[in-house]
Amino acid sequence: MANVRDALIAALDDLEDAKFREFKFKLKGFPVKSGYNRIPWGQLERADRLDLTDKLISFYQEDYAQEVTLGVLRGINMNNVASDFAAACGSSNQLPGPPANATASRAGEHFIDRHRKSLIDRVTTVSPILDELHGDVLQPEQYDTIRSQRTSQEKMRSLYDCVRGWNVACKDKFYAALKKHEQHLVADLEGN
Repeated sequence: MANVRDALIAALDDLEDAKFREFKFKLKGFPVKSGYNRIPWGQLERADRLDLTDKLISFYQEDYAQEVTLGVLRGINMNNVASDFAAACGSSNQLPGPPANATASRAGEHFIDRHRKSLIDRVTTVSPILDELHGDVLQPEQYDTIRSQRTSQEKMRSLYDCVRGWNVACKDKFYAALKKHEQHLVADLEGN
């Protein structure tokens, strides 16, 4: 059984150039589940097979990337490649989706995005949150830059500069750190 990254690369390599372009075009409009964002067309259009593999995994994580890839392959009538891909991942044709994501609203907007202004204004314990995110989500340079800010609001604004490039998994880790260190604030915001 191949890992998901290897299986994705193999599946995309099985597509002729015209079918690969069709795959990217179909992926652009593929209806993703709540809590996930589509890969922007500007990033898709220029992506080669390896770039696209990285984008699929970073935007959707491995489990959901499998489901999206199968859906797109079937959507362009590449059922044989879809079957090979599912077999390489060691799964049936029905792949599981991501776990229910309590941090996303019905509109698909993440808690972190939905409450940006309130979080910038009201979070007071920024340092422990940064410590939770250090290494796993934040690079050392980002961590140092954010920590160098004087006020909590400046630190949160600087942190939100990083958030723009995060996928759902990273935002979920930020949310978990907020729940741990600012549980009353999170409860208040979730009540609104």
